[in-house]
Amino acid sequence: MKLNTFLLCLAAVFAFSLTSYAQDDAEEVQPEGWSYGASFGADLGQLLQFNPRIGSGENRVGVGLNLQTFARLKRGLMNWDNDASLNMALQRLGGGIVAPNSTITVPWQKSADELRFASQWGMKFNADSPWGYGAQSTFLTQLTPTYADAAGRNLLKQIDATNAGVPIAQFLSSGTFTLSPGITYRPDDHFDALLSPASFKTIFVLDDDIAALPLYDFLDPDNEGDKALRQFGATLVANYTNTYLTDDRLLFKSSLSLFSNYLNNPQNIDVDWRNEVGFEIFKGLTLTLNTILLYDDDIQVQVTDYDQVGGVRLNPDGTKDLGKRASITQQLLLKYAVVF
Repeated sequence: MKLNTFLLCLAAVFAFSLTSYAQDDAEEVQPEGWSYGASFGADLGQLLQFNPRIGSGENRVGVGLNLQTFARLKRGLMNWDNDASLNMALQRLGGGIVAPNSTITVPWQKSADELRFASQWGMKFNADSPWGYGAQSTFLTQLTPTYADAAGRNLLKQIDATNAGVPIAQFLSSGTFTLSPGITYRPDDHFDALLSPASFKTIFVLDDDIAALPLYDFLDPDNEGDKALRQFGATLVANYTNTYLTDDRLLFKSSLSLFSNYLNNPQNIDVDWRNEVGFEIFKGLTLTLNTILLYDDDIQVQVTDYDQVGGVRLNPDGTKDLGKRASITQQLLLKYAVVF
């Protein structure tokens, strides 16, 4: 993904956020010591039919959850922010068995599976300066194995001989780890940024069978024992959090990470952009909209194309062949949050 209008739009969003905060006279200050918090969000969908009328549909069960926790330390000139999240969504359409004379029941399909940890440490140069030094690290993988059938669906279990029964992904296969030391900028407790000119990033696939799949051809083809792609480049990370309206009932959070790999196509920028907008209905209970935009220049995704025709098989989920595209996730949740 090149530096183009899209990335300029990302910068405009942060500029607007900072402008909005600058107009707010009431500045919140994080207290000294540790602070902790957690939130749990869920979305449910269920439909059950016995002897349904012709053309009326089929059974449906869907469940999604979003878990988030944080632990933050402020001590003098130092800030240390730690966040962990799990986003999981499953669904099952229909019931019974997958085919005549089969003993395999209709499987659960996976809609989302992401386990993420992030940690950022910073030390200001002095009490009057927003500038300092620090480091940021992230770890990203998924929690459960994912199997693909001949139709291209992501399933919790194998139902045919696709990929010889090998899952296409599982815990630590694949995973991404980044470590970015650099200069920090934290003018207040709402906004912080880190610029690292020497950032390390690795994409790894620890399982031998999964690493051998064509999906992971970005691994070094000349070294079968090496199951990691190591990168060195520059990283920019920016985070913004604020509340609006009476009694701070509207929450906005945004986190943007940009990475350029010096070693290969540095003009193509990896993007990790996460947004959360929440409206508090009651104390602690929030209606939340989450969006995630991911792009990695070395990783292929399932390309969504509902209109593709001619020579390319269209999967039931609306995807065609693999390719390099931005991956976008949107989730609407009811979330309960508590701060300790």
